[in-house]
Amino acid sequence: MGRKVFLVFSSVGCQLSDLVPANKGRQSLVDSLIIAYDLHSKCEIISVANADASDLTAYHSPQYVAKLLEVRSDDFSDEEEDAIERLKNTLGVTCDANSVRTADSDKENTQLDHVGDDMYGLEYDTPVFPFMNEYVKFVAGSSLSAARCLLTCVNSRRISINWYGGRHHCFKNRASGFCYVNDVVLAILKLRQKFKKVAYVDLDLHHGDGVERAFQFSHNVTTCSVHMHDIGFYPGTGGLKSSRRGMYNIPLKRGLKDETMVQVVRDFVCPLMKAGDPEVIVLQLGCDGLVSDPSGQWNLTIRGYWSAVELILKCFPNVSFLVLGGGGYDHTEAAKCWAYITKMIIGDESEWTEIPDHDHQEDYSRDSFQFWTVKNQEPKVGRKDENTPEYLRMLKNSLDIFM
Repeated sequence: MGRKVFLVFSSVGCQLSDLVPANKGRQSLVDSLIIAYDLHSKCEIISVANADASDLTAYHSPQYVAKLLEVRSDDFSDEEEDAIERLKNTLGVTCDANSVRTADSDKENTQLDHVGDDMYGLEYDTPVFPFMNEYVKFVAGSSLSAARCLLTCVNSRRISINWYGGRHHCFKNRASGFCYVNDVVLAILKLRQKFKKVAYVDLDLHHGDGVERAFQFSHNVTTCSVHMHDIGFYPGTGGLKSSRRGMYNIPLKRGLKDETMVQVVRDFVCPLMKAGDPEVIVLQLGCDGLVSDPSGQWNLTIRGYWSAVELILKCFPNVSFLVLGGGGYDHTEAAKCWAYITKMIIGDESEWTEIPDHDHQEDYSRDSFQFWTVKNQEPKVGRKDENTPEYLRMLKNSLDIFM
């Protein structure tokens, strides 16, 4: 079966994604590195149709959607001002003059904007930010557009890549864990319009709780989350005992190294997914498990992470994939990781050494402008892999019943 690779790309979406408080500026690094390596020209580009309220309420409650899409007059920092002005000019008439707060904005109106935000989780780690309403419409639309691309494939295997998406923590009525809308759930629901059996595999450091909850009673959507699990570690769900047929959790410990991740994918993920006989697979590739990530939990290298992803792709040679982003808080390393995965999916065999000249090249000065460094090629010394052979055998014994 032939394979075609599609890539979601949007300059406006990049600007909006750069404003997300947990990942300020990350998307520009990702997109610019993909352009610098000319990867975008080797894919078919997917144009994004922004989601509207009816698209969002396919999963989210009307009340929550109304709160997300409110036009607000929020404060913004000096460092955001240039980005805000660019977006105001770009969005034009779609951006109400009151959607951001100016210096003489009325303080009372700003306070009124926030009434009820706490009811919907729009505080603490997931606060309101400028152009949040436009961002929500874009990020949901980006994954819906990527999913639609797979609906039209006939007698060919398609891989649709969307690094803007993968916001797996958001719930039906509440923002959570840096996620304002669950684009993953919306995309899976869209895929279900054609495909009876859909599988979702989540390799983010954190449990894919929002997606799991959405499909916990579904007989047609299989979910499998591989994640770090420990007392006090967010989100605190995804224990082994919560697994049941069609909803699998593979809780791992600190220090996960490349070889162990590949073993987990080979021995657990692929057999569990094959048991569900999926027609299409959604793959969430948060990269906060990389050795360089400030979370400091796992010990994965970029090449090692790709090896696990590649194994999944090879296990299902005739199945189309929707590939999404997710967590990743060392932004230059996240950009390297997702650019490298894009390269490998395309089949680009060129050697990467120096970071190409581009607008964000200076951000890689700490790496001496090199793509490969010690911190993304070698595990951190002293970060022991606590996923012992005995622990992995226990996991296998518990999950064997479902394989």
